[in-house]
Amino acid sequence: DITVNPNDHTHVLVSVGGYEDGHKVFQSFDAGENWENISGDLPNVPASAIVFYEAEDNVLFVGTDAGVFYSYTHDISWNEVGEIPHTFITDLEIQLEEKLLRVGTHGRGIFETSINTNFTSLEAAEPKKENCITLFPNPVKESFTISCFPENGQVIIYSLEGKNLGVYDTETIDCKILSAGTYIANVYDGKGNLEESIRFVRESK
Repeated sequence: DITVNPNDHTHVLVSVGGYEDGHKVFQSFDAGENWENISGDLPNVPASAIVFYEAEDNVLFVGTDAGVFYSYTHDISWNEVGEIPHTFITDLEIQLEEKLLRVGTHGRGIFETSINTNFTSLEAAEPKKENCITLFPNPVKESFTISCFPENGQVIIYSLEGKNLGVYDTETIDCKILSAGTYIANVYDGKGNLEESIRFVRESK
């Protein structure tokens, strides 16, 4: 994703997908001639969305596969927006008049968070449901395992285009039939409620 400082069109920021550690967010103060890496301590997951907070143009938000983080353009340390789920973030939008950050996710719906002017805390309209569900290893060679797999749970694997590629009721899933590429694993509890949506990479065979 790319965003431009509304008060300085030569100030550009880019968020990057993929799993190359330390290569998530870059900024330029000369319209892209030179770039500075400000990835800092962001987690090593794809960063798919980025946006400036126009009221404080040195503040930016980044949406990743591990949730939403905010920082200052002069800093490389990141703070988690703690009330947003640890899930695949697809879009970020700021409603300036209401001081709201709206967050689009893959499979978890849309969240709305009020922006505190001093950025010491953020309150979400929907509280985050804590869980420990993760997928490992990622990238995947032949199989992956879901940690904290729900009792009577289910995993559905989707392509990025939304095609259902398989339904599984075990915590360890064989991926040999998948071609190299990026996929989504949705983890459901025993009642069919979505617990976590995780993007993973299937490595070349």
